[in-house]
Amino acid sequence: MPNPKLSPGDNEIPVFFSSCNPINTIDLLLRKSGLSLRTLRRRMKDCKVISSYNANSSFYTLPALVDFDSQGLCHYQNASFSIWGSLATTIKHLVDNSNAGYTAAELSGILHVKTDDFLRILAKKNKVDKVRPVFLNIYVAIDNKISRKQIQNRTRLSSNTAAAKSKLPRNTEQIMILTEIILTENLTVDADEICRRINKKGHTLNSEQIDNVINYYGLKKNR
Repeated sequence: MPNPKLSPGDNEIPVFFSSCNPINTIDLLLRKSGLSLRTLRRRMKDCKVISSYNANSSFYTLPALVDFDSQGLCHYQNASFSIWGSLATTIKHLVDNSNAGYTAAELSGILHVKTDDFLRILAKKNKVDKVRPVFLNIYVAIDNKISRKQIQNRTRLSSNTAAAKSKLPRNTEQIMILTEIILTENLTVDADEICRRINKKGHTLNSEQIDNVINYYGLKKNR
C-alpha cells in the first residue's frame, strides 16, 4: 500500500519524529518545537503529518515511519492510523471495497475501535447502506451495483458456513478434537492420526468428522 508522500519544505517538524519514536502527541510536539499551537498545526499540515483515527485524534505520526497493512491501516501501541483519513472515511472505504459487506462487529475487529455509532450515522447520511440478507445486519456500499454483488457474496458465505456447521460433531466431541489438535507437536494436522488418538481413548469418531472440524475452524491439514 503506497504511503502518502511527504513534502516537509523548510520546516523542522519531521526532526521530532524518528523510527524509534514515531508517535507523538500535540503536547510533546509543542514542547519539542517551541512553536505556537497555530504555527505547529500549519507546519504539521505542510509535512503531511497524520493523526490517529482513535483516541480523539490525539496521536500523530509521519506516514513514512509506520507500516500500513493491505487495507491501509496501522496499529501502533495505543494508536491507530489510516491512509484514508478519519474513522468515518475509513469505514466508508472499507465497506465500499469489501467483498461481502461487513457487520459492525467485523469492522470493530479490523479497526480496533467500536464502529456501531459511526455506521448508524453513515447509513443515515446515505454514505453506506444497511441490509439484512441473512441473520445479521450487514453494511454494504450505497451503490446498488456494488451492493447487489456484496449481498450475493454474503448470502453465499452464510450458506456455506451453515452447511459446514451442520456437518460438525457434537460440541463435546468438537472440544475433544480441538484439544487433541492443540496437543499435537506437528505444525500441520493429520486427521487420521487425530482420529486414532481419540478412538484409542474409547471414543468412536471417524476421520471425516475430524476433517469437518479442521475445515470449519480453518486449521491447516497435512496433505
